[in-house]
Amino acid sequence: MIKINLIPGEILADQEKKLRMLQAGAAASVLAFIIALVSAWRWNTEHSLEVRRETVRIELNKVNEKVKKVEEFEKTLAAVQSRLDVINNLLKGRLLNPYFMEDFARSLVSGVWVTSMVTSNQGQGLKLTVQARALEKDQIANWLRTLESYGNTVDSATTTTPAPAPKPGAPAGPKAKPVPNRFTDIELGGINAVTEDGKQIFNFSVTLTYQNPKL
Repeated sequence: MIKINLIPGEILADQEKKLRMLQAGAAASVLAFIIALVSAWRWNTEHSLEVRRETVRIELNKVNEKVKKVEEFEKTLAAVQSRLDVINNLLKGRLLNPYFMEDFARSLVSGVWVTSMVTSNQGQGLKLTVQARALEKDQIANWLRTLESYGNTVDSATTTTPAPAPKPGAPAGPKAKPVPNRFTDIELGGINAVTEDGKQIFNFSVTLTYQNPKL
């Protein structure tokens, strides 16, 4: 059977041309829609980043303000601590001299008397240069021994409650810490014997350091 196309060729060409135009318009519409979607996504992303950046900037400013407050507080604290240290040092200096005079007077032994004394601050204590006299050399040695053990003898004498004795078989408790001596770096200078009113007297000098553990 023979098929005969009765539609003229001009009409077919015109319809094919319209179809191609419709296809091109549809493709252009799809492309424009895709471009619009991409543009909207990019704008939304940039806007979100801009909002996030602004939020982070605000939070950073708050943190910076807190850091500045902390730094100001630390400066104020350091200034107060410095003033407090000065006050404590002044109080210690005022308390040190009465303690020293009491301890030094109690350290003297019979037959020894002081003719002059020079003191200077050294750390938390005092540096002493003492000129003294004694009737006998043994009294000089006795005074030096008293100075060397003064901290132990005084602090042990102030202990009124003795530690209880351990029970038989019980482990021994921790050993008591040794009491620091209050007079240290004791050095005896030259001894010079003179005769006054028919009696021999020994002039001597001593340098030493004093520090009270209570301060």
